[in-house]
This record gives sequence, C-alpha cells and structure tokens, in this order.
Amino acid sequence: MNKPLGMTLLVLAGSTLGFAARADIVTLYGTDFNVVYDSTQLGLFGTPQLIGDYLVFTPNAFVAQSLNGAGTVTTSSLAQDIQLVANPGYQFGNLSVEAVGDYLMQGPRTSVGVSGTFTAANAAQPASQTAAPLVVASPLNIANGIVQNWSGGASISGANPWIAQAGTIDVSLSNILTATTTPGNGDSQAFIQEKFSSVELVIDPQQTTVPLPGTLWMALSGLAGLALFSRRVAR
Repeated sequence: MNKPLGMTLLVLAGSTLGFAARADIVTLYGTDFNVVYDSTQLGLFGTPQLIGDYLVFTPNAFVAQSLNGAGTVTTSSLAQDIQLVANPGYQFGNLSVEAVGDYLMQGPRTSVGVSGTFTAANAAQPASQTAAPLVVASPLNIANGIVQNWSGGASISGANPWIAQAGTIDVSLSNILTATTTPGNGDSQAFIQEKFSSVELVIDPQQTTVPLPGTLWMALSGLAGLALFSRRVAR
C-alpha cells in the first residue's frame, strides 16, 4: 500500500530535521582523549583540530580596527559546549590555553587591547567550574605603524581536586579585542587580530594498583619460607 503524500512529506521532514540536529555535533578522536563539540557554538574561533594533546583553533576574521578617530571598536567571541573526554586508562592534569596574534598602531593617542577567560568544569559536577583570565605576555604599546606580534595565556592547575576525578571536562574560551583611535587626532589607525588559539592538556595514565597474581604470591611465600628454614639450619 502506498503511503499518503502528507505522511511521506512528514517522514521526510522529520528525517531532515533529525539529520540537521545531529550534523552540528562533531567528534575528534585522539589517543589519550576525544573532543566533542557543537559546530554552531565556536564563534570566531574557527573549526578546531586535535593534534596530539593540543586542541588547535585558527580564528577567522577575529579583528578589531579603528581608523581616524572612530573611537573604540570592540570585537568579542565565545567558543563553548566543548567537551574533552578522557579515554579509558587516562586522567586529566593541567589545562592551559594560548592565544597569538598581531597588532598595529599609528598616530597619537591610539591603543589596542586583548582580554579573555578560559573556563573548565567537570561535566558531571557543573559547580566545579574554574575560570582563569588571559594574561598578555608583554604590553601592547608600540605605536610605530609596524605590525607587532602579541601572545597571551591562561592556565588551570591540575591540583584542583575535581580535575583528576573528571572523565569529561567542559571548556569554553572567551576573548575580547579592542582598538581605539581618538577623535581629533587626524590620520591614525589601530588594529588587532587573533590568529591562533590552542588548548593544551596534560593527560596522564591513571594511577592504579595492580594486584599480584596468585602464583606470584605463592612463589614469594615459598622464597620467604626457604629463607627462614636456611636461618634455622645455620644455627
């Protein structure tokens, strides 16, 4: 029997919607851990790659620029809903993030800035959330019209008790770029961009105590008995 046309269209629509919902979730497979993320929740950070124990982002058009006294221009972005899943036999240690980019300033009273937050939590215990601010390695204060590099980082210590207990960790990255040129200062420009971000994980084999096989215990017991017997004979 042929299905009514309305029922057929409903089935096809349901299948299409289900596929679209599933298509947003991506899994990257690694040796020590896997990464699961929602491709719609990455903002300007771009599609990540898993390289060893690094989750690497290449931001796309993550830029703030102000020209000729336009004031302060701000560009911000958030990457969230990223899950790090430890493979069997491994546990998490230190977590850290690095951000790299460049900037250019020309003219009086111009400035650029970058800030951000790295957040991680045990997926099974959201209250464990720990946040670390992004710290820029050196001041962004060279205004000579030449492109300069900048870098910054944030870290969450593996000494946090919840980290070693977490089989899955939720992480998010939030960065804010600002560029300022002051009105009334003529020909001026301020430009800053983020070009690269990475999350590094220290992932260690779980510390487990392996029981000795029964035959080995018997052998050790036999050696101990033999040693005791030898002492008595020697007396």
